[in-house]
Amino acid sequence: MGYIASVLEQKGHDVKILDASLEKKDIDEVLAEIETYSPDLVGAMVYTALYAQAKEILKRVKREFPQIVTVAGGPHVTVLPEETLRDMDPDYIVVGEGEITILELVATLESQGDAGDIAGVGSIKNGVVKVNSRRDFIADLDEIPFPARHLMKIKEYDEARAKVFPSKTTILATRGCPFDCGFCSNASLWKRKYRRRSSQSIVKEMIDIYNNFAIKYIQFSDDLFTANKAWVAELCREIVNTGIDFTWNCASRVDTLDKETMELMMDSGCRTLFVGVESGSEVILGNMNKKINIPQVIKVFQWAKELHYNAAHAFFIIGYIGETEDTVRQTIDLAKRLNPDSVAFSMATPVPGTDFQEEAAKRNLITTNDWRDYDFLTSSVCRTESLSTEDLMRLQHEAYVAFYSSRRYLWENVILKMAGAVSVSRTGRTNAIQYILRAMSNLKLFLEVLPKSVIHHFRQT
Repeated sequence: MGYIASVLEQKGHDVKILDASLEKKDIDEVLAEIETYSPDLVGAMVYTALYAQAKEILKRVKREFPQIVTVAGGPHVTVLPEETLRDMDPDYIVVGEGEITILELVATLESQGDAGDIAGVGSIKNGVVKVNSRRDFIADLDEIPFPARHLMKIKEYDEARAKVFPSKTTILATRGCPFDCGFCSNASLWKRKYRRRSSQSIVKEMIDIYNNFAIKYIQFSDDLFTANKAWVAELCREIVNTGIDFTWNCASRVDTLDKETMELMMDSGCRTLFVGVESGSEVILGNMNKKINIPQVIKVFQWAKELHYNAAHAFFIIGYIGETEDTVRQTIDLAKRLNPDSVAFSMATPVPGTDFQEEAAKRNLITTNDWRDYDFLTSSVCRTESLSTEDLMRLQHEAYVAFYSSRRYLWENVILKMAGAVSVSRTGRTNAIQYILRAMSNLKLFLEVLPKSVIHHFRQT
């Protein structure tokens, strides 16, 4: 949304960003904001789990403010364009990358031209659904202006995180992913085309954030930050050359990391790694087309400990095709062996545009098409041949309890981190405060799961 706003502002348009999730506004309050602002156009970013809310907002805008043009875009729209047009009934949809498309759409509407033939736009005219072919991807991402952060309530995001860690914001350094994991819609959204911004552009944005918002903590929100080691190394050197004590984190795959790259990242301020492990079963990893193996996973988490990363976070998925109780136990055992600072055991969710969705539908494994349940964490919407959705939710609960109540977790991730906080420093910049904060956060996770662990223990015995 920040990018869309920035390109519109660059052309002289007045823009407002409303993050209703952050501000905890219900749909009536969103409509009240729209009435007060009185825009010519309302656009909604549509994610699968929030589809129902976006649909109601745009339908009510059309009903209560018929003079306003409604537009829907985002990942859900891109993979299900015709269905979105018929069901949500916006005036237009934007498919794929939106910056250039939205500019052309707005310019055409201003001149009262025909927007029906714009590349990347879909609409319904005289009852006929028409979705034009996507426009080519933007070749040079450096040409896009930085997101319009001045339109966002940056500090409120910190309040939402209870200010446990320093103020931070996100940067998108790349778009797309060259890999083809079965559970991910990247192949549908980006056609496996991976594009990077220049390291100079990224560092310029980091300095801009520091100068305008006094923020030195950056979360790179890329799907895969470390796809190109040479580019990562160049960016790390550029960050060091700023002379600013930036701290940052990113998401990675184990087969795109080596110890030398991780050391360069550490020296330039990377303190947290988010790593997609997915499963402790080589069979399930194969089913996912993940193309990694368990020894690679173990090595990366060992290196993170040896290099004194403040935190390593492991993502796991429970309930993919072929999952059994035994393979889930293998995943739990691997999580305990890796002993990262935190874990996420998400539910395998067959989102539109994925190979997983296609295969699960063929096998009649999907139990609901209510998009509100497609949130990856609190609901299971797909069974396996041997496990029901209730079984999978039970196993997810057991996985969290087993991990966070283990003695090793408490010893290594809380007690030793507190004890070693003062002594840990690799780059000449003390990490003591961040280490203490991480230890406190880990202790909080342990205390949250402790009552569940006790109940689980008594049930088992």
